[in-house]
Formats: sequence, structure tokens, C-alpha cells
Amino acid sequence: MKVKKVEVITVTCNETDEILNYVNSLESQNELIRLWIIDNNSKNEETRKILKEISKKYQWVKIIYSEENLGLAGGNNVPISFLEYEYTAIVNPDTIIPSDCFSKLIKKIELDNNIVAVAPVNLYENSIPHSSYHLHWNILHVLMARIMPGIITGFIYNKLLRNFDNDIDVLFASGSFLLTRTSIYRAINGYDVNYFLTVEDVCDLCIRLREGVKTKRIIVTPDTKIIHLGARSTVGNRFIAQWGAYKGHIYHFKKHHGIISSLIVVLISFTAIFVRLIINLLLSFRSENRKKAIMYIALMKYLILKNPIYSSK
Repeated sequence: MKVKKVEVITVTCNETDEILNYVNSLESQNELIRLWIIDNNSKNEETRKILKEISKKYQWVKIIYSEENLGLAGGNNVPISFLEYEYTAIVNPDTIIPSDCFSKLIKKIELDNNIVAVAPVNLYENSIPHSSYHLHWNILHVLMARIMPGIITGFIYNKLLRNFDNDIDVLFASGSFLLTRTSIYRAINGYDVNYFLTVEDVCDLCIRLREGVKTKRIIVTPDTKIIHLGARSTVGNRFIAQWGAYKGHIYHFKKHHGIISSLIVVLISFTAIFVRLIINLLLSFRSENRKKAIMYIALMKYLILKNPIYSSK
């Protein structure tokens, strides 16, 4: 029987040991996959050095260097014209993949032609499951994400996480690992590049993978699990991560729910930025808070001048 192979797309920017450990973890599955690493204009010379070493060592790894930071959405689209295998997996470099992960996911997606994408359960480093899928996505989620501290939002999502022994149908699964059919991924031209770095990019992708057919399914399966270490590459550029999130919220609700919903998201975003700005100005005698205040001023400026409601930039 012909072995079904997977194109794996991974976007990286300034990662060092993380990307190396990730590639090494995939070596046992190299006969099943071809790995495309998209370097999103890394400025870290150590990253470039590691990628060159990887390219020399592993024939099954192809590296494409982007001259600009395209974000996760744009980066994941770079190799679309080169994809040949039946399946494509979008995988973050901050993951540890078990040796049987791809084969189990392929087996799962082949059970039903209506399954257009499948994802594993995500675990913390201590092997405790964490929220890696959503059954719904609405303004309440944005309100939680923008008003509450991230640690509280994560706690709530994890408390609501269902323990399950069978596959579950979801609206969308985490972009940390999502396996889909290459023919569909190409047909919809991959991610919408108007997203940059936000949870809504994969929400939109999953909606479009269904092509408006209600019987099409996105599933999360407990048959295989991955370790997701967390988005560590954005730590060094917090402004890009923050603006990507705010912009993604507004654009997503404008695209899928209309102008009224997007205006509500703008109001939530403006309020969240303003409150955080005031708090950090009050604490500006501390260097860290002064830096945060400057960032929130820049976010306020972007929200006014580059709002996705009236700007495509």
C-alpha cells in the first residue's frame, strides 16, 4: 500500500534552540514528511546559522528565507505552489511531536471524506492538557482576551476544557498543529494574509476549509498528543504580537459578522488599550512601565490610523 506523505509547513522568526529541537524531534518521521521552514526575516544571526546547519544535515527539510516578516498567516502560504503530497500540516516550531503523530492523524482523516482537518490534543510541558480548540468564537471571547489578564483567561479556558476519549467536532483547532488535505488548502489559497499574528487566522482558515458545507468537519482527536511550549518567539517583539491580535480581532469580526460586530470589537479594544495605558502611566516611575506606556500609545495610534474597518494596511 502506498504510504501517504505530509507536507509540513513551519514558520520561524529568531528561534534558535527551539527550532533545532523541533527539527530533531521530527527526524524519526522523515520518510513520511517533507518539512518546509519559512524564515520570517529573522534578524538573529544565530537563527540563520542554525537554519543553514539544518539545511545541510537534513535532505527532507526545505528552507525558504523571506525578505520581510509576513506574519504566521502569510508565512504559512509561502510554499503553497510547491506542495505535492496528499496532506499538509501547519505546525509551530514550539512543539514536540511524538513519532507516531502524523501516521495517526492521517489514519483519522481518511476515515471520513467529510473531515477536512484534524488536530491532536495539546499538552503543557508537564503533560497537562491545555485549551487548544474552540467550539465557538464570539465577542465574549474577545472581551475576555482584551479585558482580563492572559493568565486568568487561560485558567478559565483550561477549566472549561473537556476531557474526552473520542474525537470531538470543533469550530477550529489550535494553529500549533493542524493537518488538512492539500487539495483543499491550495483551493482556498491557504491563510487569509490580512491576518498577521492572531488566534483568528486559524479560525478563519477552518471556516474556509469547510467551504460553506455544514457536513464538513474539523476534529480534535485524543489518539495523539503533542507538547506545545507556547509562543515564545513573540516575547522579543511584544508590539507586533499585540497589534496583530487587536487587528485580527477587528478584521475577523468585520469579515464574518459585519460592521456592527467589528465596531463593538473596536470599542472593546480601545477601552482595553486606554485602561492599560493609564495604569502604566501611573506606574511610569518604573522603567518597565514606561516602555509599556509607550507601546500602548503606539497601539492607540495604530488603532486610529490603521484600523481594519477602513484600512487594508
